[in-house]
Amino acid sequence: MFIWRHFPANMNARHHWWNKKPRFTIAAAVFITLTIACCAFLRIARPADIQAYFGMAGECHPVWKQLALRRFSAGDPAAELFRRFPPNHGEEFGRYGVYSYYSSPEGIQFTGLNVVTRDGKLLSAQAASCTWQFIFFRTADSDLDVQYAAHYKETLERLENSK
Repeated sequence: MFIWRHFPANMNARHHWWNKKPRFTIAAAVFITLTIACCAFLRIARPADIQAYFGMAGECHPVWKQLALRRFSAGDPAAELFRRFPPNHGEEFGRYGVYSYYSSPEGIQFTGLNVVTRDGKLLSAQAASCTWQFIFFRTADSDLDVQYAAHYKETLERLENSK
């Protein structure tokens, strides 16, 4: 009897947990690593990005999936993207083009996806709604803002003169 009081009955249970602990640690490390890798691949950096993905899944033109899965990215020729997914609207000015995608062409658009090109190559792509925004990729180009401002001013002048 004396021997049993000094050796608890659950000694094997502790020993069993100790053997399972490395497996649990390895499984947790693999799960965390895969989660981080998925987030990096999908460009998810903050909780708002997850909200944006849910918004895109429910509201955006299907081209968002191609951009999210990195099938098209900065520097790729825009012709292939436009051949497979024709934009709903586009404006070209100088070396640049701004193209818009909507889930349905009728009515007021609350959600859209814009692609900007320079010399026929993708420069940036982003999707946005009233409550979220997501940037797939963006290449800084100071000349874009200058040329777009000139194009916008020219368009306004043309509209005023046509009245």
